This record gives sequence, structure tokens and C-alpha cells, in this order.
Amino acid sequence: EDEAADRVRQQMLMLLWLRPDDPVAGWARNLLWDRRGAAMRAGHRAWCDLLWLRPEEELSPLTTAPLLQVAPAVGRAVSRSDWTRWGSWLAFWCGPHYVRAQHLAAGSFSLFRRGWLVRPGGAYDGSTTPHALNYAIRTLAYNTLAIPDSREYSWYDLREGPQPKGTYANDGGQRAWARFDAQGRLRKQAPWTASAWEDGPDSWQANREIYDVARITGHEQMPRFAYLRGELTRAYDGSTHKARRVVRHLFHLRPGGPQDAMAAEAVVVMDDIEVARPDLPAAFVLHLPAKPAVEGLEAVGDRRWRSKETRLTLENGGARLEVLSLGPTPTRLALFGPPAADCWVEGRNWPARGGRKNPAPWRAEFVAAGGKGLRRTLVHCLLPTDADAPPPPRVTPLETDDPQVVGVVVHDQLWPRVVAVRLGEPSAQAEVSYRWSGGRSRHLVAGLQPGQGYRVEVSSERVRITPGEGLQSSPAGSLAFLVVPGARPAGKPAAADR
Repeated sequence: EDEAADRVRQQMLMLLWLRPDDPVAGWARNLLWDRRGAAMRAGHRAWCDLLWLRPEEELSPLTTAPLLQVAPAVGRAVSRSDWTRWGSWLAFWCGPHYVRAQHLAAGSFSLFRRGWLVRPGGAYDGSTTPHALNYAIRTLAYNTLAIPDSREYSWYDLREGPQPKGTYANDGGQRAWARFDAQGRLRKQAPWTASAWEDGPDSWQANREIYDVARITGHEQMPRFAYLRGELTRAYDGSTHKARRVVRHLFHLRPGGPQDAMAAEAVVVMDDIEVARPDLPAAFVLHLPAKPAVEGLEAVGDRRWRSKETRLTLENGGARLEVLSLGPTPTRLALFGPPAADCWVEGRNWPARGGRKNPAPWRAEFVAAGGKGLRRTLVHCLLPTDADAPPPPRVTPLETDDPQVVGVVVHDQLWPRVVAVRLGEPSAQAEVSYRWSGGRSRHLVAGLQPGQGYRVEVSSERVRITPGEGLQSSPAGSLAFLVVPGARPAGKPAAADR
């Protein structure tokens, strides 16, 4: 980690020297000159700063820098709460396979505040070790979704060339670098390098159907929130074609703001999942650097537990994180911990060799069991704050009569926030309706048709959003507005939080 941090700093300095007039140069210089921030972690490299840093060049205040950065082509995004040292940042990756060491991790995210709260699991003990091929590069080592299917085998070639069926563990995650026909037979494989490292760019294009597994298909940045939409259905299209739809909606609700300076920070994750068979479960997976507090834990093995509770609390590095599972599909919690189950896959542990430590050795899975129907909609809220901060506000599921609409309510003291998603593909004719008391509140609705006009009607019991003259949805298909009782006649569009 020390070496990686120093290499990144050197790259930033070289880019500043090569492109001193780039719009981001002033912000980057500010970061690099801030003596309270990161510096070279290895003292023997400190002289590298003198090669590239030009102290006479202008700095730009970080308060003017954007809080969301997105690179859609490679499926990378980072959102910050602010630019203070004690702020939070949220990273999200949901893109194609394009580099030599890419893992099966589309839709994963990380969360940092004064230290890691959520980060990928697994250690590095080599590129083709049992730990790497059965855990560290696999979906279950990341903060994304698992869809376990005992009939599936989609991992014939994991960096060692084609291997017999059953060579590697079935982690319930995303397929390897292969496609399958309707009967589950292997139809086409591609090199795991995925980057045309050895064969040139034509190799990537020729295997695009294999490498192009996920996309960030929408993103929006506003002062009080960031929104990201990730499409990752193709990543789960393995030998049993177990998933018909996998779309992740991620909202970063920033703390404070002009309406409510005491509003809490929240990360809301809504997963729109449709499986191929009613018996298939789905799991929301998180990796944590320390053991979380969970009530009602029942041991089911060595360092493995389960609980009917749908909440956990973590403290680490001076920060606290609360995670709530809010349905609408009921979930149960499974917890795995070190040393016997920190890399648990399909009935056994896959520890790293040579004493290498898993930096996030605690894995929590909120599992929606198989049963009736094919929909596995998962809604989770993560509340990061300082360890000594007051308890977070109450968070409840959004009440709605429409199975196509899900959401949460963050009950901030002055201005509660409502986050809603219309599931499925956006439609120009679709409406959104949910229950609301009519009190003053901030609303953020996603899953709408991009760039379309919508009429927002607010009654004493309901919010109804219909296509028509009024507010216009963003290019990401989202709509943000305030509900201010008495500010407008009933039935008129509500004030926009834009």
C-alpha cells in the first residue's frame, strides 16, 4: 500500500508537469501542497517531489472542485461528501473488462471516512494461487451482488487456461471470460488478460461480447447528492443464464445543506434484480475491516453466524457505519469472520499463502431467499458518521402501492429526504406514485425517462409524478424537488431542488 500511494502521487506530479494548464491542475496542486494531507510514505522517495512540483504555479481552492468524478468508458466513479480531511468518499466501479488484472467485480463499491468502512476483501499472494482464483479475484470478495446457483459452472478458465468443470469454487458471482449457449454449453472463451496486452486492440473488439460486462448508464451530480446507475446483467449471464436483469442504483446523499444543516450523510443502494428461476436467492455483500455488532447472532460453524436481524453497526478508525436492510424482499444476515471463514466459498475457506492478511476479513451477506416469483429487489441504506456523533436519524422503507416503485425515507429532523426508484426499463408513459404525509421534504426520484417533462402532484397523503408539463428529468433519468406545504396551490409542480 505504501508503494501504491507513492506511485499515485508521482503520477499526479508528472501529469501536472506535462499538462500545467489542465482545468484540474490547480486542484491537484492544492492537494499535493496541503501539508495536512498525504505525502510520500517512503522517505527515500521524497526527492521525487522536487523533480516535478513547481511551487510558483497557481493553486485552485478545493471548495470549487466537483464532488463527483465519473469515467463512463471504464466504469469508474468517485463521490465525496466534501473536500475536508474528515469527509467521506464513495468509489463505484461498473465497467467492461479492459485491463490485464481485472477481477469479476462489476457493481462493487467502497466507502471511506477517517478509515475504511467498506472495502474489497481478499489479499494478494500471487495471480494464480488457490486464494486468488477461488476468492480474491471473484465476485464474492467484492461489495456487490451474489446470485448463488448450484447448477451453474461458469469459471472454466481463471488465468490457468481451460480447466475441467468443477476445478474452481462456485461463488455464486459473475461469470469468467466465456459465453454459453441456451443449454449451458461453453460457446466461446477469451483470454483473461482482457486488455489486448499482447494481441493488440483488435483482440478486445473481437471478444467484446465477453469483455463488455457492465456500464455506468447514468450519473448526476448536484450539491446535495450524487446518483449513479450501473447496468451489470451481462456480468451474471453464465452457464445457467441465472439473471434476467441486474441494475444497481446508488445514491450518495451528502450531509447538511441549505435546508437542513444537520441532515445526515447516507448512501442508499437499490438493486433491481430479476432471476431466471424462483428457487434462486440473491445476496447484498459487504466486506468490513472489523467485526460488526449484530444482534441475535447464532453460530452455524467455526467463525460463521446467521441472524434474523437486518441491521449491523461497525466502528473503525474514528468513524461509525450503520447498515440497514429495508426490503422489500425479506432478507436474513450471514456473517463470516477470521481466521477460519474470512475467505469462505462453497463450504471451505481459501486463505492467502505466506501469512498475507485479508484487509477486510469480515463479510456480511444480506440474503434474499428463493421462493415465489422472480423479483429480488434489495434496498439498503448505509449511514457513515464519526464514532462519537449522535445516533443517526430513523430510516424507513417508502410506502407505496406500486410494486414497480421502491424507496427509503431518511427522517432528518427538519427536512426528511425521500429517495425512490421506478424499477425496470425507463418508459415515457410510466407514472410514479408513493405515499407521503405532505410535510416539507426533499425528494429524489430515479428510473424515469431521461430528459422528459413531469408533472408533480402533492396531496396530503401521496406524491404522484406523471409525464407532462412541469419539471424536466435529468439525462440520468432522475428528478429532484422540494415539497413545501402551502408554497404552491395544490396540484401544481413542487419546487425543484436544482
